[in-house]
Parts: sequence; C-alpha cells; structure tokens
Amino acid sequence: MKDFLRILQCKAQKSCLAYLISSLLVFCSVSVSAEPKNWSLMLYSGITAQQTFGQLISGKFNSANEYIYSGEVAYKFAEQCWLRKIFWRLIDNISLAGNYTLRNDTAHNDLVNEGNIYLVWRWETFPWNNYVLTSFGIGDGFSYASHVPYVDRITAADSEQKFQKLLNYFMVEATVASPSLPNWHLVLRLHHRCTMWGLYGHNNAGSTSLALGLRYFFK
Repeated sequence: MKDFLRILQCKAQKSCLAYLISSLLVFCSVSVSAEPKNWSLMLYSGITAQQTFGQLISGKFNSANEYIYSGEVAYKFAEQCWLRKIFWRLIDNISLAGNYTLRNDTAHNDLVNEGNIYLVWRWETFPWNNYVLTSFGIGDGFSYASHVPYVDRITAADSEQKFQKLLNYFMVEATVASPSLPNWHLVLRLHHRCTMWGLYGHNNAGSTSLALGLRYFFK
C-alpha cells in the first residue's frame, strides 16, 4: 500500500507539472511583445550529479539517479528600487525569485518536495545582443525540503535526523534568446543546495543538479 501511494503521488505531481506546462504555453502563445517585462515564469528539469559543485563546473558529471522538476516565478525590481540603485554600476538588474522543485530519486524510490526563495543578480548587457540576447545570473537564498534527500546525506544509510531540512540555495545560470522573441529565454542552470561551509548544519553533503529550462517574461 505504501509503494502504491508513493507511485500515485508521483503520477499526480507529474500530471500537475504537465498541466502547468500546457497552461503556460497556451497563455504565452496569445501575444509576444518586445517591451521589457518585469515578471517571469520558468519551467526546468535536470539531473542531480554525484560530483560537488566545483567538480561539476570543471566538467565532471555522473548521475546520482535523481531527477528534478521545477516551476519558478520571479519579479525583476524596477530601476527606481533602492537595491538596484546601490549596485547599478556593477549589475544590470536584480530579481526576487521563488520556485517549487520535485526531487525524484529513482535509486531509492524517494520523492522530496523542495521550496526555494532567493535574490538573483544578473548581467545582460553584451556586445552581441543584436544577434543573440544573452544573460548571466547568480542567485542565493534559502532552500527547504519536506525531508532530507538521500543525495544530501553522507551515505544513503545515514538517518535523515542527523541532517538539516533548511539549507542555503545557490544557482548559476546562463540564458539565450532571439531578438525577435525577447520574452522567451532558454536557460541552462546549476541548481545547488549546500550548508554554506557549515552555517546551516555541517552534516549535510549538499547536492548540485544540471538543468535545462524555458523562461517567459510577461507583465
């Protein structure tokens, strides 16, 4: 019965994700404007790596048999915002983002619900933007999991009571878009949970997922 309920939960969550994707596509197909937008929606999916964040950046990757499915909403602060005024010489814009992530560990038949809220610092002024719109973003904030994922533990056999549900969330992403469709952005992201050198509890191993997604700007 427990396995049946777990399978049912997984199918229900995937059905909801499929519904969100189809609804987003229908909504976004109504109109596409070249005017700058402050709100955005994003859907992305990825694979968690066995490697650390640094090892993944260096080009090493082996799957940890965990897959993530995420939906995100973000708001880009207006130019008049005091936070943007402080960093206007260094950063093109700053956003507040929040996302929901479903972590599906196929190796241990484990589903984890994860919520993240964070600030995004973004650079988007590049000389080749007339040909390909490009941006580079770094985000940092808080991540909370319904229970501790196996990949966050030192070994899968360790009890989750030894570890923290609340961790630091960190992401790095690069986006590209066509100048003729400036509201649609293809996104490559590193989705990372960590203890921030022990600040959130030193027992968690942390995890990094390599993900690909699609973002739409509106309103």
